[in-house]
Amino acid sequence: MSAKIEPKHLWLFNKIMIVDSREEAMAEAYTEEFPDEARALIEKAREGFPESIGYKTIHQFTKDTDVNVYLEQSIIDTESKEASLLKHFICKFGEEAKKIALKESFEHGRRYGEDAVMQYALINNSPSGVYNILKHYLLDGWPPDLKITPVETEEPSGLELLERHNKCMRIDNWRSVDAPVEFLCDYTNEWIRGFCVKFNIEHKKVASIAHGDERCEQTFTKKVDRSGAGGRITEKQADR
Repeated sequence: MSAKIEPKHLWLFNKIMIVDSREEAMAEAYTEEFPDEARALIEKAREGFPESIGYKTIHQFTKDTDVNVYLEQSIIDTESKEASLLKHFICKFGEEAKKIALKESFEHGRRYGEDAVMQYALINNSPSGVYNILKHYLLDGWPPDLKITPVETEEPSGLELLERHNKCMRIDNWRSVDAPVEFLCDYTNEWIRGFCVKFNIEHKKVASIAHGDERCEQTFTKKVDRSGAGGRITEKQADR
């Protein structure tokens, strides 16, 4: 019998949908740039993966399947599918495909950052506040796995937050399709950077497991507002 769908399931499904929509956006960007070759490459990259979520609801996917089983598998499928798409175009078009992907990922993140600004009302926010908001948008593994993969945060000042973690929750899915994990890491961080722009927060990758470091480190730094205007969101507001 399927588990009852709870708010936590909807929360996770929405984050899966964001990755799914980014894969769709990438396919559209590549189709526009490489109209003659794109269709065949996209079809090849998507072989064996479920169709895009589109406007379907979680209830439509879990009529005959346990919701937890569906969500866990959907994370794997969605991240692997996107990685497969990028791999195929990078293998064919090299640096040009990478450039398009980074640009589209940034813009996609920026659009969701703008949505987050509207959801949480204020534009100028603390690094910790924006970091907490980001958790509602950024797909970062299966929640039960996160309990055994602690994330450390340090806020040396109200202007910067440093986050560290010892396991990449996406890298196995990228490797499952032989995608270039270093680039997929850059691609994901570009999405985060775009997301933070509207909040006047600068995101920077400091270290990365995908690039050979022992752990991942990233900083969220508040850009100084010299106009004297702007608000500040609290962590309590961000966690609502």
